[in-house]
Amino acid sequence: MKKIYMAALALILSFSPSFAATEWGKFKGEPRGLTLTLEGKKAENLLKVVSNLPWISDGKDAPKQKYLYVLYQPTCSYSQALFKETRKITAQSDIQIRWIPISPDGSLNSLYENRNVETLKEAFENQQIPYVKDTKKSANINAYALSGLTLMLYAKHFSPDGNLYFPTMIYGNSEKTFVTIGPAKDMKKLLDSIPETESTKIPEAISLGATKPELTKIKPIENYKNESGKRVAIRLYPDKNAADIGGLLPGDEWPQPTNSVSKNGFIAFQISTQGSYMFIEDEEFVKRALAEK
Repeated sequence: MKKIYMAALALILSFSPSFAATEWGKFKGEPRGLTLTLEGKKAENLLKVVSNLPWISDGKDAPKQKYLYVLYQPTCSYSQALFKETRKITAQSDIQIRWIPISPDGSLNSLYENRNVETLKEAFENQQIPYVKDTKKSANINAYALSGLTLMLYAKHFSPDGNLYFPTMIYGNSEKTFVTIGPAKDMKKLLDSIPETESTKIPEAISLGATKPELTKIKPIENYKNESGKRVAIRLYPDKNAADIGGLLPGDEWPQPTNSVSKNGFIAFQISTQGSYMFIEDEEFVKRALAEK
């Protein structure tokens, strides 16, 4: 069944199942320092996902500037070294680093409530993070983050073996994006290569993902087929304002069972055991499903 999901993800995320393996090159053993180059829709979709994860802004803020996204864990020695190395960089350059904490078990959820450099510094240097104040809200944000992470892991956009290494750095633009597993072989060269881009100032994980989607049960379906006569969008949250990260053309199928929809026209598909979802926007399908339930 995983191979079927991979083929479907190849369709919606604009990559081929063998793409990552060939583009990462001859991978043997330790992947640190390796860099993957994504172009076209692959680059565009990856940036849409990471720019909407619950990042912590570190550095100057301007309408257009250089962004470096970093997936990290504060207890990881490589992540700690990168944080230390970048202190002068953020103070003296126009690069903004956007740190994205990753915790499948929810242990870093309080960092989503305290998205500031002071809390980030305390987490890295002393492994101290605040207590969670709003457990439901922070858990919802984490679920959103894990949804985006899961899709990119399926795509092998973060490593040649499909795993996530810390830190993982993403930078570039919608035409060409790079993914480097830290530590970089030449950090100065990496930073000099980052182009200026425009980006969202409030990630979708915070503006939308903080609220748990309201789902309604329907009669179970074994798989979804796009019979709408038009392309249907894939989103990480059931909202028309959420980022379009891929789509299905008329006649395309998503080979996964589900029994949940949102009343505003989205079909929900659970994509991880942590309760993460992706959503296919098809209002006519949802209307029929709700009428038949």
